[in-house]
Amino acid sequence: VEAEVLVDTTIEDAWALVSEPGWWINDGPLGDHEVERDDNGVYHITDPEAGTWLVEKADEDPMDVVAFRWYPLADDELPDEYATRVEVSLSEERSGVAIHVEESGLASVSDDEAEARQAYEDAIGMWEQVLVAAKSHLEGR
Repeated sequence: VEAEVLVDTTIEDAWALVSEPGWWINDGPLGDHEVERDDNGVYHITDPEAGTWLVEKADEDPMDVVAFRWYPLADDELPDEYATRVEVSLSEERSGVAIHVEESGLASVSDDEAEARQAYEDAIGMWEQVLVAAKSHLEGR
């Protein structure tokens, strides 16, 4: 799944948002959640509406790209064989910053083909909504 949005903001402000583990996990305003890191380096993101989810930061190149691993079907586990990879990249454009998201591994989130297909469909809608929310958040609307 790939999605992109152009935001009238600075690369520094965009990076401050997208480099936070689980920034996309919400059922309300972006940033309305708590982030805690456990001893294993796994982040526990708690949103008042969406609950607590586990996210791992895979790698990052500041102001350019950051990657996370998470399991979009359950909030209390992060199984290696079912986790997806979320890669977020930023690029400076003439009229702002492009935020590009690519989530891969959705076909393998479940051994059940219908459940995996539903996860893919859900991810399409989720990323569209999240990027609209990111744009509003960063542009102060």
